[in-house]
Amino acid sequence: MARAVAALNYGYSGLASTAFGNPDANISRPSSPEPTFQTVPLSGKPGVSFVGSCCREVTWPTTRNVFASNLLVAQSNLQAAFVGHAGKLVAWVTTTQGASKPVAGAKVQVYLSRYSQDFASLGPSCTTSAEGICSLDVSTNYDSSTQSAVITAPGEGPLVVASLPSGYSSNAGAYAAVIVLDRQLVKPGDDLHLTAYIQKRNGSVLEVAKDVTSVIIEVSPSFDSSSPSADNMRITAAVNTSFGSVHAKLPVPKDATPAAYTVQLYTVSTTTQSPVTAVVSAAPAPLEAAGPPEVLAMPKPARQPVPTPTAVAVAPFGDGVVPPKLPPLPAEQPGALLASAGFTVGDPRPPTATLSVDAPAWAKPTDSVTVKLTAASYIGSDVSGADITLEWQTDKAKGSVTSETNAQGIATAVIALGQLPKANQSEPGDTLRLAVTWIGPTREAITASKSVKIADGPVRVELQRSLLTDVPGISFGVKADAFSNEDDSPVKGATVQVSLSAANGTASLTNCSSQQLALLSQQRCSIPAGDATAATACQLLVPCMGDFILKGCVNSSCSAPVRVGRNATWWSASPWAAPPQLNLLPDRQNVTVGGALNLVVQNPWWGPTSGLLVWGNAVKRKVRVLPQVSVVNATGCALHPLSRCSSCGGGLLSCRTAAT
Repeated sequence: MARAVAALNYGYSGLASTAFGNPDANISRPSSPEPTFQTVPLSGKPGVSFVGSCCREVTWPTTRNVFASNLLVAQSNLQAAFVGHAGKLVAWVTTTQGASKPVAGAKVQVYLSRYSQDFASLGPSCTTSAEGICSLDVSTNYDSSTQSAVITAPGEGPLVVASLPSGYSSNAGAYAAVIVLDRQLVKPGDDLHLTAYIQKRNGSVLEVAKDVTSVIIEVSPSFDSSSPSADNMRITAAVNTSFGSVHAKLPVPKDATPAAYTVQLYTVSTTTQSPVTAVVSAAPAPLEAAGPPEVLAMPKPARQPVPTPTAVAVAPFGDGVVPPKLPPLPAEQPGALLASAGFTVGDPRPPTATLSVDAPAWAKPTDSVTVKLTAASYIGSDVSGADITLEWQTDKAKGSVTSETNAQGIATAVIALGQLPKANQSEPGDTLRLAVTWIGPTREAITASKSVKIADGPVRVELQRSLLTDVPGISFGVKADAFSNEDDSPVKGATVQVSLSAANGTASLTNCSSQQLALLSQQRCSIPAGDATAATACQLLVPCMGDFILKGCVNSSCSAPVRVGRNATWWSASPWAAPPQLNLLPDRQNVTVGGALNLVVQNPWWGPTSGLLVWGNAVKRKVRVLPQVSVVNATGCALHPLSRCSSCGGGLLSCRTAAT
């Protein structure tokens, strides 16, 4: 099994055609442009079969035939799902038959394979609980190896998962850090002094991060903008582990480009360079025998002579191409991002004038937008009779208006959106961008900018679906949110009218029957804004093949149209290209300490099934199985913060499920 898994990730030189001995069955096809379909017999018993197309010749490190392509075929009743986060992988093993029952006692064995190595090495393993769940620690750096898994359970046949999610994400969630700069504006040639504080999360308590002994501080972009290849400034600084503090001095070059910069604080990740070897070494005997008994029946590989490489030889690969010589990797690389801050490099003089822009927060596509421009001088200069130029732009049009200030320095500009040609008029959801320029009393350009939302009313409506599906007959729930276009605050108590209609009238519904068209007229509902559980009651469906528009409105204010469905031409060309996709619907984006987050998820399949929910952060996470969610209906789930629990800092306490 170690050799079979490695074959999935074999590298440039190719896997020897004799690696698995004599084949149990083989077929051949003539060299013809016409496709020829043939069948390869399988044993019909639980197990794993290696299938390879042979052969191509390579000349390095020795001349031999190798497989041109290969795959593993598993005969198994198992299926598995993996969720990775912060160095942890949660495995969930169920059966493929019936209602996908969990498999208890299944062994999940991770294999680590690297390019051009004959054998994969053993990684971590775990055994599933009664719910079919187990957790794997994959936080160790495996030198960019590919992680695969072999899952076995008595009587079910092994399952091979060729590639697992890395399980890696920034572990910065395990730390709380802040950067303090001595100033926000730095002159070229000066030093910027930085102090940072790093703490580690331990449940709901913050402690000194004694495990972080050094950090990498990086400034981006490069101070030298004239050279595209110039590197960002990067220094390594020691951490005072008694206090979790860092002090550093960042020298700004005298020729630094005046601009805005970002300074970022990283943990240190140590990387060692693995030399490119010219020979694939044979694996030790214990690895060849590694794995469960039912997967060890594969043919043993024929033993190949292994030549001895020279230390400095660089030989061509299988296609005669000499691999490039890679530069040595630095010993220390940035790891997890802990914190960031911004500063500006420049040597400005005090401002002599100011320019302000006053425009409405939103406007309709046919409105005339009035913009008030105000110029003021800090040195007492006269600002009357000055020309102020306003340049405006939308997605479909742009223009310029020049206005003259009055005695108070005020000018007015009007943008007549409604007088634009029909093809250039904006649509709800677009943005009107304003850029204003005034040549001030000291002949310097004073600039200002602003943006105006293009909307059809004072309320912005946003829609989300519990299932992302274009398949006719599969129901999906709808959640609606309403926000004020004035200040983006949620509109409380708003009722949203949701409807599904044909995108281009009946022209796009040529494949719909009269009964299906009658069903389309019923695809509408009224739901409260911001309520995720409303998706369990507002269930719509695409009645037939065609192009449809989903829209939600609060009075005259409507959402941007959401295209749903695909026509018959698209489905005939790509019948398997758009399966339904799950989509979690939360009732809010932010949760206060002690509060609960309500989620809605919907079963898209043709029968009852179960779901796996993983929730938490880098410090702590919880896993919950949602058992036997019925078809069509949505399931509600409540997530409560672990701050209610002593010695916990974030995760899942309980999950209520209620199929409606």
